[in-house]
Amino acid sequence: MLVGTERLRTMVLTCSLVEYVGHRVASEDIQLFWQHCFLTAALSERLARAIAFLQPEEAYLAGLLHDIGALPLLMITSAEAKESENIVTFGWGESLELEREHFGTDHCEVGNWIGVSWNFPPHLLEAMVKHHSPREATQDPQLAGVVAAADQFCVRRGIVLGVALPELTEPTGNQDRAILQACLPQLNADEARKLAEMLETDFLHLIQLMEFGASGLFGGGIPKNPFREYEG
Repeated sequence: MLVGTERLRTMVLTCSLVEYVGHRVASEDIQLFWQHCFLTAALSERLARAIAFLQPEEAYLAGLLHDIGALPLLMITSAEAKESENIVTFGWGESLELEREHFGTDHCEVGNWIGVSWNFPPHLLEAMVKHHSPREATQDPQLAGVVAAADQFCVRRGIVLGVALPELTEPTGNQDRAILQACLPQLNADEARKLAEMLETDFLHLIQLMEFGASGLFGGGIPKNPFREYEG
């Protein structure tokens, strides 16, 4: 479990990396990065509370950091884009295969390098590395599953690294339930259905609260979860 000083250290290191990358990547790309990470974090915490996960704020932090390995890759594509107009800089953020083909690695592996060098706790590191394969998690499968489910929930709605905010369409509940049960196998069909409905409501509420593209909203700082202001 993260104690206060460890949590603070993690956030300070993350802020330093974000600030460094922010000077080398277009502000639009940083905003898109935070759109995905912030929504994943907020939904991770909501899902964690709903399934009585003991450390829901850990789920928020893990969701916020799950794609941190994508930041160095964004720096590379940004530099490449300046040198060639033919470089594709959008859409690779959720395809590990495309990342490996282009970079020789993927954002999960890069996230692991960052987490190890910064001495992240094993369960947090695992959630960052295994959010595309949560059933391989051994340190804290529930945390990895929560982040994976929230991540895929956002991806299904077009909130993906390197992709602009989409025009939302009506979701398919059966797919959401299948994702939840795949990431959190302890859930039965009825529990997954109720959680999918809750996440959809929360997602739409978040979209309304957040002004994507507003100046400075995602430009540098680590965003907080707006749901907490409504919690008693």
